[in-house]
Amino acid sequence: WRTWLVWRGGGGGGGGPGGGGGGEPLCALDLLSEANLVNYFGRSDKVDSVEVHPVLLKKGDTRVALYGLGSMRDERLNRMWQQKKVKFLRPTAADRGETYFSIFVLHQNRDTGRGRNTCVHESMIPEWFDLVIWGHEHECQIKPRESAVGTFRVSQPGSGVATSLVESESKPKQCGLLQIRGEEFRLTPLKLTCQRPFVVADVVLADEETLEGPDAYDDDRDSAAAVADVLADKVETLINEISGKARPPRTKDMLCPMARPDQVLVRLRVDHTGFATINNAKFGGRFVGRVANAATILHFSRQKAAPDKAKKAWQAAAAPVEEGELDSVRIEDLVQGQLDRNEAKLNILREDKMAEALDTFVQKADGSAFQELVEETLRKTRRDLSKAADVDDEDAVRARVQGAAEQRRDAAPKKPAAAAASDDDDDDDDDM
Repeated sequence: WRTWLVWRGGGGGGGGPGGGGGGEPLCALDLLSEANLVNYFGRSDKVDSVEVHPVLLKKGDTRVALYGLGSMRDERLNRMWQQKKVKFLRPTAADRGETYFSIFVLHQNRDTGRGRNTCVHESMIPEWFDLVIWGHEHECQIKPRESAVGTFRVSQPGSGVATSLVESESKPKQCGLLQIRGEEFRLTPLKLTCQRPFVVADVVLADEETLEGPDAYDDDRDSAAAVADVLADKVETLINEISGKARPPRTKDMLCPMARPDQVLVRLRVDHTGFATINNAKFGGRFVGRVANAATILHFSRQKAAPDKAKKAWQAAAAPVEEGELDSVRIEDLVQGQLDRNEAKLNILREDKMAEALDTFVQKADGSAFQELVEETLRKTRRDLSKAADVDDEDAVRARVQGAAEQRRDAAPKKPAAAAASDDDDDDDDDM
């Protein structure tokens, strides 16, 4: 549709793609798209595979292929990507030598320490993309940077307004003007002037010199009043600090002017270890009319005492490692040692085979090492069960499987240390 100005792709987690018609769930973008008010792309109707079609744009000699992928469950998308069920269709004109500037717009978690299966890794994205515009993340990192792969650049616009009271939201908000000519592009940051001033700070009550310990007060009310006074001084300091910054403009012709632009956002993270908390709403009453989030200024937390086992493990891990100490460490030895210490044995898989698969996975980057081991073990287990005539209930099956695993474990050849060292030397000779 020739809808002027508005393009919208990659629906977010709160209003993501939901299909259209036929009794399927709808979101706001579906309704706007059906009314021809926006060009909505990036919607996926399948749950077991994703096929991304590009939107092709052309102006003069510049051709742009715009790909979009809306929000979906991170674990499911990660699994489909690992199973190679995410496909990107390339323009057929590219086969005739016509060059396209490829842009990928997605709305998913980035790899920022969330875990390998709960986000999209930059290494998963095809290397032939030129620019990736990453949604969903709130922090504004509009300036394109080199990806971990090194073949494309990544721009993270972030949210247009503060959607949560976290530190990443307090940074300046920006949008970008993207200019493309041939295979080159330029992204010019443009500051958003309607951002409400927002400041975040931390305070540890135990480190405050003006605050005595809880035992120094006659009752809990006196202690709570002293804590409230200390925190009120901190909030006053933050309000005075942020008040010096430029306020959002407010003109008569604004379509959506900001309500009460003179108010600010303040979040004070309080470590109250050793002290009781105070009522957040009552405390915020002191700042009504000056702070937009008066009822949620304070966020309390306290340190958790680590268990004795965790402390001992941390102390052991903190010991310095001498140079060359790790040269003789083998992956399989670490796995076997961990199993021996925990007195835990695998029910079906053999520990030595698991260690070999792990070594193959790490040293040879063979991603199918564990899969092949599991499939071979399951095949042998099913064969043993098919030969058994006395297996008629769940307990019997479990006992038979564990017994067969113990027999295979006992029948495994024991490699002496000297032979293992000799094999290592032979491998070194072969590598030479």
